[in-house]
Amino acid sequence: MPFAEKKRRTQDVNVKPLRKSRIFAPFRSIGYVSNQIPFDIEVRGTHFLVTTCVGNSFQTYDCERLNLLFVGKQLEREISCLKSYKDFMLAGSGSKIFAYKRGKIVWEIELESSADEILHLDAFGEWIIAISSTRHVHIWKHVSKYEVPELHTIFQPTANADITALIHPSTYLNKVVLGFSDGSLQLWNMRTAKCIHKFDGLRGDAITSLSQAPVLDVLAIGAANGRILLYNLRKAVTLMEFRQSGRVLSSSFRTDGVPILATSNHQGDISFYDLSKRRVQNVVYGAHHGPIPKLQFLNGQPLLVTTGPDNSLKEWIFDSMDGVPRVLRFRNGHYEPPSYIQFYGQNVHFLLSAATDNTLRAISLFQDNQTVELSQGSVTSKAKKLNARPDELKLPEIVSMSSSNTREKYWDNILTAHKNDNAARTWSWKNKTLGQHVLPTTDGTPVRAVCVSCCGNFGMVGSSKGLVNVYNMQSGILRKSFGREQQSTKPITSIMLDNVNRVLVTSSLDGNLRFWDFNKGSLIDTVDMGSSITNAIYHHTSDLIAIICDDFGVRIVDVQTRKIVRELWGHSNRLTDLDFSNDGRWLVTSSLDGTIRTWDLPTGHLIDAITTGSVCTGLAFGPTGDYLATSHVDQIGISLWTNLSMFKHVSTKSLRLDDVTEVSLPSISGERGTSVVQAALNVEEEEVEEDDILHTTADQLDGQLQTLSKLPRTQWQTLVNMELIKARNAPKEAPKAPEKAPFFLPSLKEQAEGLVSKANETNNDDQQRPKLASSVQTVTTRFSELLHGGDGDAFFEYLKTLPPAKTDLEIRSLEAYPPYEEFILFIKSMTSRLASRRDFELVQAYMAVFIKAHEDVLLSSDSPEEKENVLNALKAWDDVQKEENRRLLDLVHYCSGVLSFMRT
Repeated sequence: MPFAEKKRRTQDVNVKPLRKSRIFAPFRSIGYVSNQIPFDIEVRGTHFLVTTCVGNSFQTYDCERLNLLFVGKQLEREISCLKSYKDFMLAGSGSKIFAYKRGKIVWEIELESSADEILHLDAFGEWIIAISSTRHVHIWKHVSKYEVPELHTIFQPTANADITALIHPSTYLNKVVLGFSDGSLQLWNMRTAKCIHKFDGLRGDAITSLSQAPVLDVLAIGAANGRILLYNLRKAVTLMEFRQSGRVLSSSFRTDGVPILATSNHQGDISFYDLSKRRVQNVVYGAHHGPIPKLQFLNGQPLLVTTGPDNSLKEWIFDSMDGVPRVLRFRNGHYEPPSYIQFYGQNVHFLLSAATDNTLRAISLFQDNQTVELSQGSVTSKAKKLNARPDELKLPEIVSMSSSNTREKYWDNILTAHKNDNAARTWSWKNKTLGQHVLPTTDGTPVRAVCVSCCGNFGMVGSSKGLVNVYNMQSGILRKSFGREQQSTKPITSIMLDNVNRVLVTSSLDGNLRFWDFNKGSLIDTVDMGSSITNAIYHHTSDLIAIICDDFGVRIVDVQTRKIVRELWGHSNRLTDLDFSNDGRWLVTSSLDGTIRTWDLPTGHLIDAITTGSVCTGLAFGPTGDYLATSHVDQIGISLWTNLSMFKHVSTKSLRLDDVTEVSLPSISGERGTSVVQAALNVEEEEVEEDDILHTTADQLDGQLQTLSKLPRTQWQTLVNMELIKARNAPKEAPKAPEKAPFFLPSLKEQAEGLVSKANETNNDDQQRPKLASSVQTVTTRFSELLHGGDGDAFFEYLKTLPPAKTDLEIRSLEAYPPYEEFILFIKSMTSRLASRRDFELVQAYMAVFIKAHEDVLLSSDSPEEKENVLNALKAWDDVQKEENRRLLDLVHYCSGVLSFMRT
């Protein structure tokens, strides 16, 4: 069955300005490789760069390894044609031509009519030629690469037909050949805008492709009826003629000395013709899943590059004796929209995605070249033997999937259920292939749900008649079954198992949520939801289950109490998917009503609602909370959204159900998107809503509470043990004197002490030097100013900002001579802080350092009358200290007695 050609959006045609969501910001889209627009190959010395179109942007790969090098800036309209020219990549989009250099727009030119569209593009020498939808040929002259090209002329060929092909024949100066839908050819001079000659060799058959042969004056002409002509322009004669099945979309000559011509058609087949023997050499059927708009040999190499709207880019190599090519390397993605996505493991490196194209892919969020399709065996070779297409031999569409990375190195760790298939399949993540076990349902009905235990040892398979079979993932042996005694005929919709393999939870279309003892196999409890359950997920950290019901509601069930704790209403159509945030606080849901809603589970409020204009079919919240991944009904890629709550405060105020923000999907290039780094470094102030409540932390909740400081414990512990730390860090050896500098260079010590003699010194230097007595000044530190200022709170807050060594120095530097004013002020400040019951441990540490540093002064018997005020201050401190100790001990003993009474 041929591939049904259809127009699918890879990106919005009209890119709308992004509006901000509360929680999620568009980042970029992944999974795109190519579409129906022909690619272009650019030669850079010995390197070849292939550029493919992906909607409103393009991607450039290195042909040597097919590594992604550049992604072009997002355009407002879809790209219609590509052409490399000098150092630029020209892209036709709407009525404009954009010139890119290393993925950035350098200049642009526009047609006279904005309603006109560019269909074909070519460039050579100093000419840029564009064919518009109104059959006009626009020619620009590009003299300098630093200047914007100037319009040279516009003309319309006299033929009453559409221009379908365009080529510049080699060595034909200022000439182009135009192919028309009526089968005619015309040779035009670009400088004079005149038709030089008309060729009538293909009258009646639309020309679909033109390609230059390695021989001068010879072109390969492809027609809509499958004819391929080798035509000599100078002699106006047909040299050879071939015929293929279907419309000729593209052709290319091999240029490494082997006379081979390759052509492609709408069915995805590639035909190879031996020009020396004038016959078909071989045909590769099903090279792509659908049309091949262009194929091209690399100059001087046995390599063929092909792309197609099946979202794939392939390199074929000719290294066999029979001349049949094989795929050397490729990049591809889903060619049908993904229907099921899931993050693999405990990081956000890989996404598992399944689509209606019967494939299972592991998509890397970080490295494009690590994206792979999990192999289903030798499908291609079997298809050749059975004369069938590879798609017909692949497994059916995946309807349920589960994985665990605990035992990924030892045995299969991915389990999938397929549409109308009565057996589940295992997959190996280590080998990226289909596993060795097939796990059938014992009642012979199709599999509807699967689950892999967190330990990776068990795989559970749910049937369409309510039976759950438990298999060993390593051996594939059936271990036990659940649900035989219940006699339920409704399909199982989801299977969940807790972290320690004790409680198994199943949901079914009969609306019942059943809890099973996993070890005994007995039913523990049944909770009726009142409506059919279509899907359910388990958040293992919080022991919560989110359930989707047919009545458009979401119910949250606590596994421990087996009660419904929340009901979330707001969607107006059937829900498609849901997922918990990594911390279990939020629940993200999507629906056929086109909205993606975020719910705050502790309050049950709707805190964010967005719509993208495209229905979300699947979503997955990253295990680390960085990203939200979504798949959409008309997008073959996966959209990534940055979680803004990881980097800044987001409002969790309740929204109305109809308060929905319309946003645009992330672009392929990430243009106008917000990456994780940008979100983390964004310092713009957010607008605070009027209804938002700004919470501030009180300095002290109650006067009867004893409050500790917010400083790290190491800060005051270091202060108390400062002498021990200094002794431990003391140098073991005396410092060595630095080596003397040469006699003509002064040492740093001499320069610092001012002992360097200068040649221009005069006898008046002694008179200019200040006297020693006049240079001595009294220095007042910030510590002393605040201590004498009388503001105890300001002094203590400043003291908290000092490092331990600086604090120790300041306390030791207090004036230790009569009248001991600074001693008294310091003790009173500490007493006042202790009496206010704040910073308890810091006050104790500061007083310990004070007493230890000045105990010789406080305990000396000299001039006791001058120390009377200091001793009175210490006595006041001692009274407050004893009172606080007594109060705290009473409270501790009371609490201890109450706890002892409760234990007995």
